[in-house]
Amino acid sequence: MEISAGPPVSLRIAGCSIHSSRAPEKEALRFLEPLFSGQTSNTAPSPDVLNSPPGPRALLICGLGLGFILEALDEMKVPDLLDSSGMQLYLYEPCSELRQQFSELGIQRKIQTLCEHRSIHYLSESNWQAPPSRLSVHIFPSYQRHFPALASAFRPDRNQNTLNRLMRAWKRNFRIRAESSPRGKHKFLRMPESTSFVFLGASPNLEDYSLQRLVELRSSYILLCSDTALGYCLSKGLIPNLVLCVDPAPATGYHLLQGLQSLKERNEVPLNLLTFSGGPRFHHPLNLEEYLYESDFPPEQRKGWQGISNSVGNLAGLAISLVGSASNNDLLLLGSDGVSLPLKSHCRGTGYEYFARQRQNRLESMDTYFYSLVRRSYTAQESQKIQLRMEEAARRRNINLYRYIDADWESSLQSKQQPELPGFVSHALAPDIH
Repeated sequence: MEISAGPPVSLRIAGCSIHSSRAPEKEALRFLEPLFSGQTSNTAPSPDVLNSPPGPRALLICGLGLGFILEALDEMKVPDLLDSSGMQLYLYEPCSELRQQFSELGIQRKIQTLCEHRSIHYLSESNWQAPPSRLSVHIFPSYQRHFPALASAFRPDRNQNTLNRLMRAWKRNFRIRAESSPRGKHKFLRMPESTSFVFLGASPNLEDYSLQRLVELRSSYILLCSDTALGYCLSKGLIPNLVLCVDPAPATGYHLLQGLQSLKERNEVPLNLLTFSGGPRFHHPLNLEEYLYESDFPPEQRKGWQGISNSVGNLAGLAISLVGSASNNDLLLLGSDGVSLPLKSHCRGTGYEYFARQRQNRLESMDTYFYSLVRRSYTAQESQKIQLRMEEAARRRNINLYRYIDADWESSLQSKQQPELPGFVSHALAPDIH
């Protein structure tokens, strides 16, 4: 770590410059202003923000550096804003060598002054085992660029927090479906046997495949498509038999809107959407046909229920579980490796592009938005683990899994029966869910 007296004062950690060399005070203000002025912003909210319920939340600012952020917090009168919003503010500096010099640099005194407010807290350890359920982490840009591992340092329980949030949405959607259906009856899809299936995910490598062969053989298989990849799939002339859609986040709505634009341009037939009883309902105003599958969602369980479980946790895993719910089926997986590229977390034609185009301006470029998506994507190690889980899930269900449009896969098509639309069974949904 190196500290230069300036002017202006500068800081280098691991050889990386932390603050602006010209106006570090303005840099700190630019970083903080969006965090505390979102309620008055005229820009369209992102899918993540739209999915966040109202009420108090916790904000973590990581990367205090030489204290310019602390001065900006005081200048912006953030303590008063915290009182009116009910938020809790947490401060943390990840560089231990810098923390040891806080007293000498006068930063410790600034921290103590700010922490006299009941809603401002300073963290001295990086291993924070019990973060608030609605923690929003904001890392100073230079720390984020040079030390990307910080993004997960304060989120050990984020999967459980996400599950809790999703469960509330699932229960709400289940109740709406149960109460709105005539006599409480719904049609639940069941997959055919001895059939070839193809699933298209939204990983960037989907664009590496030539899908023309799939178009030529379209009558020989049942096409499943993730909602995220719908726009790209339609742009290549492939109309999916079923669009898999289970995420209740508003991003799903953007994916469907992007797909509908492609349909309108090509004057194609309406789409069939497959979800479960607690799945999203964004498609209802869009006049898309809804089918349900028999999931392992607890309120659905009954005698004779298939209880299809997704052990992988993504839509490719759901495709494997659906195909494996009937015997002697094959599955070709494309665009499902989860590996992102620089400034590219998904294939083209997704709802993320639709959203980014609507909000872009000279201060909010599409590249900035796509960078934030890539930062939240799977790491190479996580992607490899997911691939292993998908292969294991396919083995347990006796599915022949293919990864390429090659001679082996085309040979398997000839051994299967002519694909037909799946059959249905009727079940009632009880609305008394708690």
